[in-house]
Amino acid sequence: MQYNELIDKVGMRLRFSSSKKAERTIIATLSALSEFISPEAARDLASRLPAEMADELDYGPPEEASWEDFTEIVAEKEGAGVIAEDAASHAIGIMRIVREDYYGAGDDPEGNPRELAETDLEKIRAELPEEFAPLFDQDF
Repeated sequence: MQYNELIDKVGMRLRFSSSKKAERTIIATLSALSEFISPEAARDLASRLPAEMADELDYGPPEEASWEDFTEIVAEKEGAGVIAEDAASHAIGIMRIVREDYYGAGDDPEGNPRELAETDLEKIRAELPEEFAPLFDQDF
């Protein structure tokens, strides 16, 4: 999926009124997530996403993670008065799309079978506390 397609899908799925809002939300979610995962996991995530996203991720050592910190960072990065509860809902929606379109059907970008791609997503999940489970739940 190309970058503009991702923006359009997020806008439709999360019912945003503009593509700028969808783009800000994607960047806010994925860049905040990358602050809490290892550089290796951030590089793997970046390798699956459209190239425009790679520069937005943090590849430094992970910060200590809490769900509250994560949602506050996402809200701050989204801007425009977004509160943490809304940011949490947005982040869950973004990660569902990322899981479906970049870790889901078919092979990953390196040609590995789907099972390997899902295993890579599970590695990211394993780096985070259990309170981050809503980002990875498939039944959202």
